[in-house]
Amino acid sequence: MIHGWRNWAVPLQDWGRRELARAVASGGGVADPAGAGTGTGAGTGAGFATASFHVEEPADTHILLPGSGRGYCWINDFLLGRYDEGGPQRSLYCPAPLLQAGENTVTILETEHLGATLELRERPDLGSAEEYIEQF
Repeated sequence: MIHGWRNWAVPLQDWGRRELARAVASGGGVADPAGAGTGTGAGTGAGFATASFHVEEPADTHILLPGSGRGYCWINDFLLGRYDEGGPQRSLYCPAPLLQAGENTVTILETEHLGATLELRERPDLGSAEEYIEQF
């Protein structure tokens, strides 16, 4: 039985560069999600992770986090969205204006388990097609 439990809402949509940097620096880091990229953190559990990647020319991109549970993704300090391994979608859409030519930063807040890689793709991963039959 748990006693004295307290919780509070964290307004993630208002977080910017300063709040993300403070959260990552506070020791909430996990593994580098990009693998070959440059990143911070150690382990594979819940927490924050950051990585950087180079883009020659910004273009619409779809971000996948295979092996990750659920959490939030920021691109260059912009909250891109929430992901969940249970779906319904398997990728997050990142419009070209959020990326810049050169170095870009991705920050992940993983609440369950962080996968070993982060993938940037040209097309979305919408999951497998499912047949829907309505019964009356």
